Amino acid sequence: RVSGDFVVKKGLIEIAGENAPSLGEDVVVIGRSEVQKQAPLQVLLDNFKINLGEDFALRELGLDAMLAGQVTLNGLTQEQPNAVGSVVVRRGTFMAYGQLLNIQRGIINFNGPIDNPGLDIRAMRNTKPVSAGVEITGTAVAPATKLVSNPNVSDTEKLSWLVLGHGLDQVGK
Repeated sequence: RVSGDFVVKKGLIEIAGENAPSLGEDVVVIGRSEVQKQAPLQVLLDNFKINLGEDFALRELGLDAMLAGQVTLNGLTQEQPNAVGSVVVRRGTFMAYGQLLNIQRGIINFNGPIDNPGLDIRAMRNTKPVSAGVEITGTAVAPATKLVSNPNVSDTEKLSWLVLGHGLDQVGK
């Protein structure tokens, strides 16, 4: 049984993409023994609070963000523990449509199973006179993505500003 408050002083989660190197199947490492599988340790999380502190970074698949917030976990670790709380993006960038977008709003709300938080994310490419980007809402299991712009323009115009950095009127035939 684990309970209490856990504060992260400094953290980095960096998930390697599919380009991460790995050993070939024909490679044998001498001295490495096979690990015998044991039954997983049963851990009950009982009001276990995790505070991400002031220096927590996440880098994964085009995302580079500094995070903050607190989440409280309850339940067995072998099952899906319940989570309550929020994680916010203090600052960050996201690669989408071949462009580096600035995250203007990034909120991940937990209120139930830890693997299905609510999403409220907006990332923009800041260009003049139209800034265009993407907005992600819904949940991790069923996200909804839409194009957004300021000022509001048609979806084809949003896509042009997002991908090309200029309006359709400047696109050649």
